[in-house]
Amino acid sequence: MIVCCGAIVQDCFLHAEPADKGTLSEVERLRYSTGGAPSNVGRALGKLGIGVEAVGCVGADPAGRWIVDALRTAGVGTGGVQVVEDGTSGISMILVAPDGERTVYCYPGVNDRFDADDVEPSSDWRICHVGYPSLMPRCRGVRLARLFERLRSQGIVTSLDTTWSMAEVPLDDVEAALPHTDILTPNLGEAEQLAGTAPGSGRAEALAQFLLDRGVGTVVITRGPEGVYLATGTGRERSTPSGVALPPPGLSIHVPAYETRGILNTTGAGDTFGAGFLAGLTRGIDPEVALNVGALAAALHIEGSSVPPFDEVVGMLSGRRTIAEG
Repeated sequence: MIVCCGAIVQDCFLHAEPADKGTLSEVERLRYSTGGAPSNVGRALGKLGIGVEAVGCVGADPAGRWIVDALRTAGVGTGGVQVVEDGTSGISMILVAPDGERTVYCYPGVNDRFDADDVEPSSDWRICHVGYPSLMPRCRGVRLARLFERLRSQGIVTSLDTTWSMAEVPLDDVEAALPHTDILTPNLGEAEQLAGTAPGSGRAEALAQFLLDRGVGTVVITRGPEGVYLATGTGRERSTPSGVALPPPGLSIHVPAYETRGILNTTGAGDTFGAGFLAGLTRGIDPEVALNVGALAAALHIEGSSVPPFDEVVGMLSGRRTIAEG
């Protein structure tokens, strides 16, 4: 089983042209969805046929009840979702422009109650994926590091995904946990933030090395239409009692992005990629194939197509052109 810990929110997608301040603009389409790493990664894993459970916090309000019901319907276990009686669920208002790019306004709600020290690992966990620590003040820094130490001591693979941080020094959110992190999956902008590099100026190879130097085992940087870059450290290979096939040391792999048949919504594409990649590791496939599974799953998500079971995604790889080929 893969467990997804982190911020859980209700997403409200507004598909519209950006409006000038103080004006009225018509919304072309409105859609609700569960959001945050446990929801986005969890739903994608469920579609791929991988057992998954969400761990996080929602409020005892209509949004919280709706989130829990939606996760269960999607095949995501909710035994680890805590309902906070005196709190309000996290809400994100997401303005989606016609080109698929989005602007996100997030109210974290009870995600500030999620405490990494309260997470109790289980013997049936193979991977624990933690997402969006910047939205959870009690799941950053030394608390996140303590959680990852406990997980690894029990043979559980640790996976970490970041999101845009409003902290003065974004690296402070996660640096203490990096020596205990098996897999880190930021996008290019987030990796630049962590490294303190000016936006648009960082090379994936240099950014990955910055994070490897801080103890991460495998760094995977998603770069939108430019594809994905994976790099691993040069240290000793880590065996995993859980049977997850971690990429071996010394790898440097570039994988192109797949073409999409239109763009519906880029929100959650990185999480969907992460689900496909982690699913591949649980199946013991070659790391490059796992990267391609994640990249194709992300493309299907962006175009609004349903992600099929894992073996079907693998079968689709040879029939879908990459952006580089197109």
